Amino acid sequence: IVAYSTVEITKFKELAGTFRDQFGVQRIDKISPIFSSQNVIGSEFQQEVRLVELLDKVRVVSTTLIDNGQAEVEERKEGFVLHIKGDALLDAKSKRINEASGTMLDQIAILLSKERNLVEIRGHTEAQLGSKDSIESTSWYKGAFMAVAVAQRLTNSGELAPERLI
Repeated sequence: IVAYSTVEITKFKELAGTFRDQFGVQRIDKISPIFSSQNVIGSEFQQEVRLVELLDKVRVVSTTLIDNGQAEVEERKEGFVLHIKGDALLDAKSKRINEASGTMLDQIAILLSKERNLVEIRGHTEAQLGSKDSIESTSWYKGAFMAVAVAQRLTNSGELAPERLI
């Protein structure tokens, strides 16, 4: 029948029409999936894979600090946390992000810019009783200062949108 279809198209269509109902299948319904491109399980699995890949890349970028005991990565159910010690983050004299940590944060900003997740930044310090005359000496101030410094570094590079920070 197929060879006949190339010789005379009109006779082939006539012949094909006689066979249409002979094989027990009257019509074939096209079944469209509920979701147009992916199912729910597939997209959730993809998110998990992307998170694991991101975690691995962040570990690579922060290897120097991790190996020196200045940082650690903690895996959690909802994602992961990169803990960086304050003395590894800030230059002691200038109280600005030091060059090594700044470079690492720039690389992390690039990695995070390729994702859609929110980024939470927290500043923690050890509890210290400071002078009552100076707010700068309090743990709260130091933690807030570090968090703001990290947020500014991540967003000033232009890689990470500020609205993704919480």
